[in-house]
Amino acid sequence: MITTPTLSGRWKTRLFILSTSGLVFAFIFSAIFASQTSLFVLLLYWLVLGFGLDIIFSALQRFRWDQDWPPLYSILTTVIEGGILWSILNSKPPGITFGFSVLQYILFFLSISIVGFFENTVLLPILFPDRRFRGGEWF
Repeated sequence: MITTPTLSGRWKTRLFILSTSGLVFAFIFSAIFASQTSLFVLLLYWLVLGFGLDIIFSALQRFRWDQDWPPLYSILTTVIEGGILWSILNSKPPGITFGFSVLQYILFFLSISIVGFFENTVLLPILFPDRRFRGGEWF
């Protein structure tokens, strides 16, 4: 019985969260910020960055005595991820044509992160009850 998410389980969870609440908030904020595609491209950058960081975080998690990741560490990794994503955004990557203010970015990032945290801890266990015992794998 595996209770700690595997790398594949982390990736599936990230993909689920960014393709549900991420897309919903991208539609909402694109209407508010009058940005047609930049938020969707930002989600793609977030997904790719997250896949890379999940490799690192998964490796670091193995050093813990119980090989589990408490919620406080999840919040810390979200802050690290948000900072790196903001740095990428400030480097004017391809596909991002809208200039985000710090407040706009924080509102967008925190909205998805907070809803995603509850999606991960409440919604996914309801939809996939055996997921916890398969290392985060759905199927």
